[in-house]
Amino acid sequence: MKSSGNDPNTLAILYAEDEADARELLSSVLTMKYPDVRLHLAETGQMGLELFRAHRPGIVITDINMPMMDGIQMSGEIKALEPETVIIALTAHSDTKYLLNAIEIGIHSVGTNPSGSTMSCFDVFGVSLRVSMTATASLPMFAA
Repeated sequence: MKSSGNDPNTLAILYAEDEADARELLSSVLTMKYPDVRLHLAETGQMGLELFRAHRPGIVITDINMPMMDGIQMSGEIKALEPETVIIALTAHSDTKYLLNAIEIGIHSVGTNPSGSTMSCFDVFGVSLRVSMTATASLPMFAA
């Protein structure tokens, strides 16, 4: 798993979400629960791709429906740059087209969240962290 910056023990996460309330809520919880994680926030898929290119985070959490560039397109661009990046997609859509595109691109987890509940978002994130922990087992913040 790639780290960010000069410190190999610092895991970086990119979170792309166009809805400010959702972005602020999840980013607040992540920084409280994982204070050593470097968190990069984007309001659009295009901004997310630019931040990814600049910082190369090991984990990307993205909404699927965003302006300028959706999360599926952004994820495809990220996978082309860094195929090992763990990507978690969150959506209120249960349309199989979105889900099939996510699978084709290599997104690790897709969380459908029709109720808008924050809980399923954290469930998806927790599962994805466990999946990515095999590559980051040496990082002190994830040691059991």
